[in-house]
Amino acid sequence: MKRFRVLSVLLAAVMLLSLAGCGKATIEGDWVLVKETWGDGSVWSKEQLEDEGIAETYHIEGDTVSYTCHVLGQDIKFDMDLVDNGDGTYTFKIGDIVFATAALKKNTFSYTVGEGKDASTMYFERQK
Repeated sequence: MKRFRVLSVLLAAVMLLSLAGCGKATIEGDWVLVKETWGDGSVWSKEQLEDEGIAETYHIEGDTVSYTCHVLGQDIKFDMDLVDNGDGTYTFKIGDIVFATAALKKNTFSYTVGEGKDASTMYFERQK
């Protein structure tokens, strides 16, 4: 009987330790634009975006989203509020205005702006 209790305690400890590595992924961190797809099916790689003078980054910490866009030799920077929607998506807001709703999948997040042929989807990768 004593052996059964010891075995039960050890088994419970192993199960708890295995669950410790199953934490929820978070969107916090530094992100860089790596690809953009367009409604017409065309795809721009990070290199093509850079050739066009386009670079976008996010720094996300707590409930603050810091956005930087480098386009045509100019940097555009502003902060937004982060809303965790609880379903793997996050909304970036400026006051009551929704800037984007991003879907997080491991070390990538993406969001779409526009509709139909005018739509584009941006893909960002976490920087280490």
